[in-house]
Amino acid sequence: RPFGVEPVRRTRQAGLWAGGRRLAFISAGTLGLVSSHGFHININCDLAPWIPITKRGDPGWTSLAELLGRPQDETAAARSVAEAFLRYF
Repeated sequence: RPFGVEPVRRTRQAGLWAGGRRLAFISAGTLGLVSSHGFHININCDLAPWIPITKRGDPGWTSLAELLGRPQDETAAARSVAEAFLRYF
């Protein structure tokens, strides 16, 4: 939100969505006795490599840069995510 994007959550679809496509994703899982987790938010990335592995019917991914029409300050985005994480967790 600090960057002017209003993300939404979708029922039964993981991640945060904006402009009809996935902007951020959190995952967690276990394999035997090992747990793993991950988080990503697309800021200024090239999303082309993800096109071939996107599930059929999935609208795909977007980034802050794509949504706002210009590259974004990655340090400011990381700071904003860290502040939100600390506020809510």
